Amino acid sequence: MSSLQLSLPHLAASRFKRRPVCCANERHDLFNRIAPVYDNLNDLLSFGQHRIWKRMAVSWSGAKMGDSVLDLSCGSGDLTFLLSEKVGSYEKQKRNDI
Repeated sequence: MSSLQLSLPHLAASRFKRRPVCCANERHDLFNRIAPVYDNLNDLLSFGQHRIWKRMAVSWSGAKMGDSVLDLSCGSGDLTFLLSEKVGSYEKQKRNDI
């Protein structure tokens, strides 16, 4: 039986040593390394299910045409984009990432 091997050029294994991320600069650097592959990594780890979960979350939100929505910690913004399709206007939704 062969094992699954991931090849993620932006996430070299040597970059991730087992130590706590304790200061703001280290946290910022960590997120900058993860950001370019975040959605692809979600696809891989959830076998694409995260896309279904996000659509379900938007459906359960009850957002409808003309509503205003707020997405905190929006990350890549894909959930925000789905919400904007629901409310009908990009100006009706706000997003922020920490």
